Amino acid sequence: MVNNNKSGKDKSKIFPKGAKCVFMGNSFFHPVATKFDELATKSGKYPNHSMQLFKSAGPSGFPDALWANKSHRTQIINMLSSKDIELFGMVCPLEINNDAMKVVKRWIDTALSYNSKTSIFMAQPWGRHPTRKDTNTYKKLMSDHGEMLFNDLITPLRSSYPNINIYFLNYGECSGELKSLFEKKKCDKCITKMTGRSEKDPESKKHFIYRDEIGHAGTYIEEMAAITWMSWFYNGVSLNKIGKNEKSKEKLKQLGWNVDNVNDVLSAVGDVSEKYRL
Repeated sequence: MVNNNKSGKDKSKIFPKGAKCVFMGNSFFHPVATKFDELATKSGKYPNHSMQLFKSAGPSGFPDALWANKSHRTQIINMLSSKDIELFGMVCPLEINNDAMKVVKRWIDTALSYNSKTSIFMAQPWGRHPTRKDTNTYKKLMSDHGEMLFNDLITPLRSSYPNINIYFLNYGECSGELKSLFEKKKCDKCITKMTGRSEKDPESKKHFIYRDEIGHAGTYIEEMAAITWMSWFYNGVSLNKIGKNEKSKEKLKQLGWNVDNVNDVLSAVGDVSEKYRL
């Protein structure tokens, strides 16, 4: 891990060669982790990257439920017990109270008991049922929720664990921005529908933003969110700058999306999240 902040004023750190990761979470989290793993592996730039992933659907994928389920807890602890895990990630609790804080700390303390240098990632996905709300309301709800999580969860955690890195990222803004672009008819031409069904045809998820009314992600959200993780942990490039130079544009074109759209989405995440970067 290296300090990526040339001013030296804060702890901004990345894993320039990749990291050994353990992630646990639900279906608004683990598909992004899977895409992150694919991008990191295919790039060939991160020889130290590896990922173990524990998936659990819906509410059972939040930290409290995973801890309460003995079988799930044991499987995840077995992943952490290798003693060389460098990055441990989970979904933020929906509500922050004493019980939620205690269970997050139990997970952190468990990870640190095996490797005292493990970094922690607290993730904020997008909100459920996105099409039930107008886009401005939806985006504001996610932004406000991010502020609440940062003030009530992340800041106290960073105070309680001053010697480790507590990452926080509102990658859920990918959803709100893509929803906005679609409604303005500015979305990539590959996207033909806001919501569709992909169970019978997995390839079709490339053509809509959400694959069901609940808000499970299509390919576009998954890939954009995964790029934000790459920025946060591996390359350190500001989300507002990705895709602005020719080299980056060529790499983004390989994903098959409109580069201007990609810049809009990543910049939107940057607008709400860069202030949270370590």
